[in-house]
Amino acid sequence: MLSALDELAKFRGEMSGFRTWLEKAFRVLEEKERQLANLNKLSGNADDIKSFVADVMTHGADLKFLTISGQKFVDLSKEYVAALNDYRVKLRASHLKPTESQVSEEVTAASSAYHELLARATRLSDRFSRVGERSKDYGDAVERARRWLKDVEPRVSKACAEPIGAEPRVVEDQLNRAKAIHNEIIANRKLVEDARAAAAALLASLEDAGGLSPQERRAVEQTPTELQQRYDAVADAMAARCAELDGALAQSQGVQDALANLASWLDLADGGLRVAMKPASLIRERLDEQIRQVRVLQADIDSHEASIRKMAQAAQEFVHSAKNVRESKKIETKVKEVQKKFETLARTTQQRATLFDEVN
Repeated sequence: MLSALDELAKFRGEMSGFRTWLEKAFRVLEEKERQLANLNKLSGNADDIKSFVADVMTHGADLKFLTISGQKFVDLSKEYVAALNDYRVKLRASHLKPTESQVSEEVTAASSAYHELLARATRLSDRFSRVGERSKDYGDAVERARRWLKDVEPRVSKACAEPIGAEPRVVEDQLNRAKAIHNEIIANRKLVEDARAAAAALLASLEDAGGLSPQERRAVEQTPTELQQRYDAVADAMAARCAELDGALAQSQGVQDALANLASWLDLADGGLRVAMKPASLIRERLDEQIRQVRVLQADIDSHEASIRKMAQAAQEFVHSAKNVRESKKIETKVKEVQKKFETLARTTQQRATLFDEVN
């Protein structure tokens, strides 16, 4: 009897301490669950959450000790009841019936609460890891896009501000430099797309972690939108500049030289289209490269549209004013061939780009 009372006193003391810790741990857990959606505190909470989860796991040993202590008291109680029943037999009294032990119920309740705490703490740690990874991916993607935009924007401004030359050779050099920048812009469109995708993934992980405020959502969504606006500005500016220089070059070269140059460019573009007509790859890196090639080709086609239009207008004026009917007919036929080939190239490239987008 004395042993059982000693064991009960020990159990009560340990159980009181364990319950106090449980209540405090649940309060800490709920606070950290609320903080999970706060991006500004992610890095600062990393060590705290790891320490908290480790502390919860460590207290599993306390629960095990409580279970052993409680079971020991229950066993001693059963022995005591059995001894009493033996004595009551001698007195011809009825047996005492054992009842459900309050100690066992307390152990069961404490065990249930602890395992709920452990499960929630583990989920918190997992969600924190996912949000942390998504936040890092988002930050890296935004930084890459910003760094490239910061480099390309002044170059675009300089190229657009440069006066157009008077000689074909000068204009052609300006056009080649403008096209190089434009192709770079098209190729780096993926930087902005990656930033937008990383933002979407971060928002999804934050929603899974318990949601976030409208202000926090706007802060995450606004950055990719701003990057897209900056990208569109440089892309539109260089596309317009390439078209302007293309037209100026065609005007400075004359109708026949313009036709010859456009025909030569169409042959090169056809070669690029043949490469783009290869089956869409199922390998991500290869598919990204195919999409980039088609976008560059589309941008090149768009930049030549003004040249085709101006060349056709100049050719029409030349045909009407030319005295050599035979020569004017040859030019008129050549213009129609170039226009038809250009339209076919543009249409086929657009269809290919749509297919790649669907596969992507």
